[in-house]
Amino acid sequence: KSETSFGFEVDMLVEAQASADCDRELVIDPGVYWSSFIDGNLADWVLDMAFMDDERFVFAGRTETKNGFPVTPGVFPWSDGGSGVEGFVVGVHVPTGLPLFSLLVGGNGYDSVIELEIDPTTKNLILVLATDSTDLPVDAASEPWVIGAAPVMRLDISTPAVVYSKLIPGPASSTGIVDLVVGSGGDLYVTGLAYTQATPYHATAGSLSEVPLVAVPESPGSTNVITPYASRIDGLTGRVKWRTFVDGPVEFLAISEAGELVFGGKAWVNHHATSLGAVQVSPQAASIDLSAFVQKLSSDGKKVEAATYFDTRAGIYLQGVGVRSGGEVFLAGNAIAGAFPATPSAFSTTFEGARKGFVLRMSANLTAIEKATLFGDPGHPTGGGFFTFDVDASGVVTLGGAFPTP
Repeated sequence: KSETSFGFEVDMLVEAQASADCDRELVIDPGVYWSSFIDGNLADWVLDMAFMDDERFVFAGRTETKNGFPVTPGVFPWSDGGSGVEGFVVGVHVPTGLPLFSLLVGGNGYDSVIELEIDPTTKNLILVLATDSTDLPVDAASEPWVIGAAPVMRLDISTPAVVYSKLIPGPASSTGIVDLVVGSGGDLYVTGLAYTQATPYHATAGSLSEVPLVAVPESPGSTNVITPYASRIDGLTGRVKWRTFVDGPVEFLAISEAGELVFGGKAWVNHHATSLGAVQVSPQAASIDLSAFVQKLSSDGKKVEAATYFDTRAGIYLQGVGVRSGGEVFLAGNAIAGAFPATPSAFSTTFEGARKGFVLRMSANLTAIEKATLFGDPGHPTGGGFFTFDVDASGVVTLGGAFPTP
């Protein structure tokens, strides 16, 4: 309303809806409770974040600070603190914003925490590092080919102690690990891209596929070939339960309550294998860069339970996948203006600009679009778009993006 205050105006349409849904409460987000900085004397990057519970929030990344990042004394003295780049993990008390702990993670080289997850049962921190340090206390690899791969670490912050530190079975590159998710039972699910020429990737006997199902050059003209993989790791011991090659992109990963893996991303080829009755059996867009491919893999890594393409003739950009308790799969992203399969009574069904964000829900077997809507700023030429997306077990969707107003 002014430079020193803000507010909300509820229009008559919302009021009419509120009166019709009298059992629902209209909630408007309040102002900022607190805001704070934490850094050293050089550059710092936050790369991932997660809630331990309602009281504790954790974020992680890397810092260029040499002996200047504010570390909590005695909490976790496991870092030389003297290399050019170190990984960091910081815990914050949610109600007050006060720091709970701050620690560096690294060795004698470059170190960065690229993934952070929380075990829902033990509240241990699960970290994935990109590193070239040679002195990290990582358990000896049971298979020589994984030497140099990204370490996964479980930290008990209450002690504090390293529960284990192991090498993820995958390529020796920070770009090889695409996503890591902790399932409801505490196991770790990993997707990534294996460099099948430089570092052979060995799949588990009896898994979906022990040989690459699809492979592309790492970059135009590159002799390195990369191929997508998935793996399940025992969360308590760090031992591999299974690993397999998969057919399709692995930009985004979600885990169902039954332990099924749902992953998707930009389609690599126009002949990914789809399942019987799939929503879409082939791309519609002129370029596969504007098409998404989504796949559901069984919890034992042995079979594809469902797979489908999704796009429009104009094209879409997938920004996330999610699963709710019934197994239904959610997709979110940005659609280019054109025909879109919005369902009746959707929040928005038309484009006013060049693009809009979208959210849709597919059936658990990926054979039907149950709900689909567009979302964006009708007053802006581009319509805005989504950057982040999440869905909880009940199907509540949380979105983040840019929706500028004139």
